[in-house]
Order: sequence, then C-alpha cells, then structure tokens
Amino acid sequence: MSRLRRGRQQGLPNLTDKDWLYGGDPEAIKATLIGGRNGVMPPMGAALGEQGTKDVAHYVMSLSGMANDSLRTAKGKELFAQNCAACHGADGKATCSSVRPT
Repeated sequence: MSRLRRGRQQGLPNLTDKDWLYGGDPEAIKATLIGGRNGVMPPMGAALGEQGTKDVAHYVMSLSGMANDSLRTAKGKELFAQNCAACHGADGKATCSSVRPT
C-alpha cells in the first residue's frame, strides 16, 4: 500500500518504512520539516530552527534504516519526541491512535 493511501487512511505516514510520498532524501525530508505538507503537517522550521531541523531529519532517516549522522540523530530523537511524536507516534509509525483530535 502506498504511503499516500496509508496517509489518507490513517492521516499520517509511517516514517519507519522505505515508502516516501515526497521523497526520502535528506533535502526532501528537510523541506517537509520546514514547510509542512498539504495542510496536514504544519511547518516546523521555525519551531525546530535550522540545526534542529537537520537533527530531526537525521532521526527520521534513522527510523527507516537510512544512513544518518549518529550525533544529529541523538539530538533529533529528543526534538522529535517533543515536537513530532504527538502526531507521528513515539516510534514514528503513526497509528490511528497517535492522531489526537484538537
């Protein structure tokens, strides 16, 4: 099942697989964090800052087994927990139960 179909079904993508809707390369992940996506994910660039955005991008890459910088990944894991896990789940799998109504 494509990430798009899962996203529509669950509201959020599973970040731990290798099925990337907008591209899984570092620049595409960074663009998603900074600018958000299609009214579903809010822009996080201002909240994370430039270095934090890079750190979270490395953590997200680590979730699906991509090459990453271990120091950035460690910093990004903490930022992900504080800023992203409420929607994406602590493990990045974004189950329906991780989507909370506002």
